[in-house]
Amino acid sequence: MAKFSVLAASAVLSLATAVVPGPKQAGKGIFGGVSCGHGIYTRNDFKYGRVSSTCTRYIICDGPDDCHLASVDSVQACAEVAAKQSECETSTGNGFIEARQYLQFNERISHCFCNVKGKTWVPDLSHKWSNTYALIMDKDPTTTAAPTTTQHPVVDKVVDLQGTVAKLVKDTKGFMAATEKELGAVEGSILQLEIADEGLTQKLKEAAAAVAAGLQGKLDAQGKKFEGLVAAMQAKFEASLATETAARKAVEDRLAETLATLKKFTGPLTPAAASGKGCSTSTCAPEITSDGSDVTITARSGAVLFESEFCEQTDICALARDVAAVKSKFGQE
Repeated sequence: MAKFSVLAASAVLSLATAVVPGPKQAGKGIFGGVSCGHGIYTRNDFKYGRVSSTCTRYIICDGPDDCHLASVDSVQACAEVAAKQSECETSTGNGFIEARQYLQFNERISHCFCNVKGKTWVPDLSHKWSNTYALIMDKDPTTTAAPTTTQHPVVDKVVDLQGTVAKLVKDTKGFMAATEKELGAVEGSILQLEIADEGLTQKLKEAAAAVAAGLQGKLDAQGKKFEGLVAAMQAKFEASLATETAARKAVEDRLAETLATLKKFTGPLTPAAASGKGCSTSTCAPEITSDGSDVTITARSGAVLFESEFCEQTDICALARDVAAVKSKFGQE
């Protein structure tokens, strides 16, 4: 399987024209005073018109959706497509592409332009997301001529894929060579360390044991400190709970006492029994006497009644007993 892949890659190298974007020139675009070209180059739509003597910027795809539909999603893809357009300047040192990259599209590009063949690149500084790259062409004599936009879109995609695979093979070979070199250097360093100090492993073990013992001591100290804090919090909680319980008991006792008093005050009155000296003879007729300062009303065979405009008829003796009962409730015997 690996042998087949190498042969396939070799065949691709013989068919594709390799192109590499130069260093990024951030914030610089291609002046578009007069634009020409496509909305989507694979449709050959010439949305912006064909190349004229006044055109300064040739559009390959315009907008994130159009570029995505044209499979121009990266700077490398933009460079490879531009290299195939007869309308684009592709000579090294004179050919440039502009690829805009907005943050919301991550690594995808949203626009792909080139400077028109025969026209010198004029930088445009009006768009901060613009980035311009020089086209660096690999003129391998075994490569075929770059196709133009007039060929079938499927052929464009195949050639694009061939160029990508060729670059991938080249980059992979370079990476593998660099990796082998780095691995050799690492192995040499390890060997030197082993020779310089054979007891390094033992020293590391001893150092690790010392660190572990120190950490264990700190953990034990922290554990004891934590246990002390928990015990203190528990004692404080229990003391607070006992205080709260005693306070609650006192409130309950006071409430019971208050309820008993309220029940006593709101209960029915119990007047004392009559204690007067009755009389049933004719000599016990009602009388009113005075000693000069007090007035005495006597009715031994009946009751002393009082009535006025604002008070209905009231038995004065019954009223006196009711007043005595009320005073008794409030402890005023």
